[in-house]
Amino acid sequence: MALAKIVYASMTGNTEEIADIVAKKLEDLGHTVDVEECTTVDATDFEDADIAIVATYTYGDGELPDEIVDFYEDLADVDLTDKIYGVVGSGDTFYDYF
Repeated sequence: MALAKIVYASMTGNTEEIADIVAKKLEDLGHTVDVEECTTVDATDFEDADIAIVATYTYGDGELPDEIVDFYEDLADVDLTDKIYGVVGSGDTFYDYF
């Protein structure tokens, strides 16, 4: 099976919980999964994965949290060719554009 890497940013724990749910589903399918908080990894860590997933919250009008900005910017230089790539996020109905 495949190696999946999930990188997340979570302030309240909600997005971390989403990352854990995705990880569990992938493990149930037989994949090996590595879940890491965004400040502890480099974007190049996705190069070794078959499946690359970013999980983050946003705030305001969809701005990324400060802790994931460096990872996000560095990701532009990573070749994700032939990888399955996805993004998941959490939201709050408090905001106009939930």
